[in-house]
Amino acid sequence: IIGTISILKEQKGIHVLIDGYKRLIEILKEDSVHLLIVGDGPEREKLRNMVSDYNLDDKVTFAGYQSEVYNYLNIIDIFVLPSYYEGFPIALLESMLSGKITIATNVNGVPELIEDNINGFLFNPGDVAKLKIILHNIITDYPRYKYISSNAKLRVEENFLMSNFINNIQKIYIEEACKN
Repeated sequence: IIGTISILKEQKGIHVLIDGYKRLIEILKEDSVHLLIVGDGPEREKLRNMVSDYNLDDKVTFAGYQSEVYNYLNIIDIFVLPSYYEGFPIALLESMLSGKITIATNVNGVPELIEDNINGFLFNPGDVAKLKIILHNIITDYPRYKYISSNAKLRVEENFLMSNFINNIQKIYIEEACKN
């Protein structure tokens, strides 16, 4: 399952994900890959119409707004964040911490989290062709890319969990105190 968790508004680029998914399905020629979109927003009807126009109604699920997104995150294998701009995306952190293979756009705070081809994959905003290639490579050789999810989880655990942050600050204070 390819999926995203997002508010459905234009800046989030969900239409890019749908377009990339459509192109992926055309070359895979199989029905085993599904797209899950969790969230709601002003673009919902436009995106649903896009899915219908592409004849993908049976392959794309719109789960709507969910207060408990972890149940949905647990069933996603490949998480995609196709935003045109982001601050520091919490959904991306959660996805990486959950051990998902993660694909996101190379914007704003995202490269602070993802090192391309190390703990996730980056593509430029709106680059449907690149997104399709990344998805195709992962799906056709999933075991080869599974290490990416382990690296992603480790990156978040080591650098972005509050408990580790506090421990690192404590170490700095102790080291400085011992110098004096």
